[in-house]
Amino acid sequence: MRSSKFLPMFSALTVASAWEWPFFSNMVQATQVQLQVDVAPPPFRIAVIGAGAGGSSAAFWISKAKERQPDMKVEVHVFDKNYQIFEGFLKHSGAKLYLNTTITGLEKTQTPSGKTAWVLSGDSKIPSVTFDHVIFAAPFGSSGITLKGSSAEFTPKVDYVRLHVTLLSTTSRSARPERFGLAPGSHVGRMILTNANTNSNAQPQVQEEFDDPYAAHQSPPFNPECSGPGNVCARKAAEKPDFNSISYHKTIERNGREEHIWKVFSMERKSDKWLEDVFGEGTLGWIHRKEWNSYPVLPPVTSFPPIKADAGLWYVNSMEPWISTMETETLSSRNVVDNLLQEAFGHGICPQGTSPDGWGTKVEDKKVYGWDC
Repeated sequence: MRSSKFLPMFSALTVASAWEWPFFSNMVQATQVQLQVDVAPPPFRIAVIGAGAGGSSAAFWISKAKERQPDMKVEVHVFDKNYQIFEGFLKHSGAKLYLNTTITGLEKTQTPSGKTAWVLSGDSKIPSVTFDHVIFAAPFGSSGITLKGSSAEFTPKVDYVRLHVTLLSTTSRSARPERFGLAPGSHVGRMILTNANTNSNAQPQVQEEFDDPYAAHQSPPFNPECSGPGNVCARKAAEKPDFNSISYHKTIERNGREEHIWKVFSMERKSDKWLEDVFGEGTLGWIHRKEWNSYPVLPPVTSFPPIKADAGLWYVNSMEPWISTMETETLSSRNVVDNLLQEAFGHGICPQGTSPDGWGTKVEDKKVYGWDC
């Protein structure tokens, strides 16, 4: 775009003439010179709010589209209030990354030409620029972000399971069999799952060989406490389980001894005493605990938040009332980016003509459907 400015200019005076001013003022001739100034249009900007699976994937998909279509000039900014991210995808994307950055407001505005634009507000790290599109890649209900100038709705609201995660090291190669109603000496499996099963015959399965994670399971040895009406095992099975899962991860060498890493999922904090009851007194090494909103409660639903919430506003997490995994967030972000680019540039991640639907080439071409073009 070219803009014109008219500036008054004066012809240069010699030193002698300057001393004779104003007698030789006729030497001064006012002129106007037209200056041509090239003003580059602002870049096409996309803000991605959230650097988790969905946000980092969105930045990655945009970068793949730019690789395949070099004329696509897009500037991507990724914001996250956390400091840990999906580093590989974001590094590949080349996006501008703002960690430890809190966004509190998202305002829909218009440019002088009438185009929709979005402005982010919050802490001082946020750049003072407008964005053509915003990809919201975090649960909106828990983001603390206020919308202004937009009627977008992110309903139904999604509630999340508050989960306790306990990582620990222990010298014990397995959980104590007696803790699960098994005969002493029985090996408990590497993965223990629970539910509120009232079947009095239900007993934990044990793994025959600890060193083989795929070893066949066998029925546990007979435990007298698990027989007869009102037996101990039946009463325990009818109670609400005190943990969700216990799983083995790896074996390490630490301080000159062999230690085994286990992970416990539970609905409440597990004390050191509880862990010793499971793995044995005096066997614990280090313990790390974390509490977080892990995954949606997932009740039956009949409606979902929109993928396109408003002009230029896209919602990756629209799938969460139905399913919530890193893999499905990656697919959802690809769908969002493909639709955004179709709207803005007339073609999606793959250039026009590579496939009828823009989701890759034929299977016989030995390319990943939806990943390669």
